[in-house]
Amino acid sequence: MTEEISPATSRVVLDTEWFSVHEETFAELPPGKPYYRVHAGTGVVVLALTAGGGVVLVRQFRPILRRHTLEIPAGGVEAGETPAQAAERELLEETGYAAPRLIPLGSGFLSVDRLDTEVHAFLAPGVVPAPGHAAAPDIEVTVAPWAGFLDHVRTGRFRQMAALGLVTRAAWEHGLDLFTGLLKPSP
Repeated sequence: MTEEISPATSRVVLDTEWFSVHEETFAELPPGKPYYRVHAGTGVVVLALTAGGGVVLVRQFRPILRRHTLEIPAGGVEAGETPAQAAERELLEETGYAAPRLIPLGSGFLSVDRLDTEVHAFLAPGVVPAPGHAAAPDIEVTVAPWAGFLDHVRTGRFRQMAALGLVTRAAWEHGLDLFTGLLKPSP
C-alpha cells in the first residue's frame, strides 16, 4: 500500500442524501488544478448462488443510465452495520432470498479515478427464498442458470463489469467452477 497524501485544499461542492462531491487540490500536482472526488460511503455486493448453481440477479431502473439493468444484488452499509450484516440485509431486501452463509471475498474500489467508495464482496452459496419476505417492489428478481448468466455477460445484457471480478475471486479462492456455477467440494 502507498501512503495517503492529504489535499492542500478540500471543500464540499455538492452534498446529497446519497453522495457528496469534493473539490480538492494537491501540492504534488499542477498548482490550482482542481480534482473532484465523489464520496458515497461503503458498499457491499453479493454473488448469491442457489444450491443448483443458479445466480440470483436483480433488474431495476437506473436513472443515471436511463434504462433497466441486470445486476448482482448490492447496496450500502448503514451506520452501525458490519459489511456482512449489510450484505445479508441487502440480499434479503432486494431479492427476498436469505443466505445460510456468507464468504467474504475481500474489498476494493469500483472506480479509482473519481469514486472513493470501498465495496466489500461476498459469495453466498445455497441461498433460499426467505419465508415472508419479498423482493423490493421496484426490483424484478430472476434466478438465471449459470449458463444463462454467462450468456447475459457475453451478449451484453449483464453490464455490471465490476461484479465480474467477484466471480473471478470466488473461482480463485473458493472453488467456484466457472463452467457450472457450482462450488467444488473442499478437500
